[in-house]
Amino acid sequence: MVRSVMSHADLPNSFWGHALLTIAYTLNRVPSKKVEKTPYEIWSETRGYYFYNPSEGKVFVARNGVFLERDFISKGISGRKVELEEIQESQSIDTPMEELEQETQIIV
Repeated sequence: MVRSVMSHADLPNSFWGHALLTIAYTLNRVPSKKVEKTPYEIWSETRGYYFYNPSEGKVFVARNGVFLERDFISKGISGRKVELEEIQESQSIDTPMEELEQETQIIV
């Protein structure tokens, strides 16, 4: 598998170790046909879903996480606490010479 990845990615041989680690990481998270769990689930007895709680600033592991991605997409909710409004500024651009003239008119 590593040879296939290396040949399709056109990477130098110095990346062989990184490709091997990536393949091992991926295979350890893919369930097999005979066992319904991934190797990671068997070793650690958890699915390994990590969630971030922004109010406490902590990361925690939950065994049965529910992902609400489709709800957010279908409702058009961005997930932000505060929706930002679009602010449109005027198109006038003052050149440095115009700014200098305006300052001199104010002083005089």
